[in-house]
Amino acid sequence: MSFSEKWCQFFDQPAANLMLRIAIMVVGIALVAFGIALSRNTDLGLSANSAIPGVINYATGFSLGTAMFVFSLLLVLAQIVLLRREYNPLQLLSSWA
Repeated sequence: MSFSEKWCQFFDQPAANLMLRIAIMVVGIALVAFGIALSRNTDLGLSANSAIPGVINYATGFSLGTAMFVFSLLLVLAQIVLLRREYNPLQLLSSWA
């Protein structure tokens, strides 16, 4: 059995691995926030999806990475609030849902 088959089989258990999926999502958001902060600090500029955290960075004392992480989590929470009953917790990792 190949690695990808084992990986898919491992993530086919929806309820048992929900906490692992959430942990992977949080790590992924943290990596994206780090990449955006690195891009800005090297004067490469900001993309459109990091403009709001960039403004938060200038307006408050938060670092760009922290602002991006919190902003991304707020977007996930906004999705949950907007969808309400139609929201499926497996959508936290939409690539596997």
